[in-house]
Amino acid sequence: MEEKQYCYFCFEVVSATLEHRRIRNHADWKSWTDEVPLFVKFFFKQRLRKQLRGCIGTFQPRPLHVNLRYFSQQAAFHDDRFHPITVAELPFLECGIDLLVNFEPIDDPLDWVVGVHGLSIEFYVDRIRYSATYLPSVAAEQGWTQKETLLSLIRKSGFYGIPRNLKIQATRYQSSQVECSFEEYFKIVNRL
Repeated sequence: MEEKQYCYFCFEVVSATLEHRRIRNHADWKSWTDEVPLFVKFFFKQRLRKQLRGCIGTFQPRPLHVNLRYFSQQAAFHDDRFHPITVAELPFLECGIDLLVNFEPIDDPLDWVVGVHGLSIEFYVDRIRYSATYLPSVAAEQGWTQKETLLSLIRKSGFYGIPRNLKIQATRYQSSQVECSFEEYFKIVNRL
């Protein structure tokens, strides 16, 4: 599957950064010029458990190779919720990429389907802008309902007041997901 190349490239970017070397010419990545909004995620996998280690992305469509390179570094080293990824962790990591599609503004912030849509919200209180998003997989993974997801998003946005009468602008979207392990990446790199 060609999309797995995207994960391999993210691992190459992170490995090269940690090893203080140049990125190897990998699968003609500079030819990936489609402009795509995306999120890059890294998970620490131990036995059957996966623990998020970083997740950062953008709704801004830019050339795929630009977004993959930038957001793999951001997710690995600059997600404020986590310590930066280390060389010792690499063998235990998985990379996931969500390529975002089908953005639809919705009038009702509950007009979406758990496990199918991601949700992005934005609202203002006292001229302060609040916004947050969850990817399509988040609500299903957490076992949340639509209302629980919306309340969590309001808190994630940084608003801690009473969430009544908020004029929420909401957008639902979908994603195409691809994942691979560092082990898969390592095998491919050693074949080249």
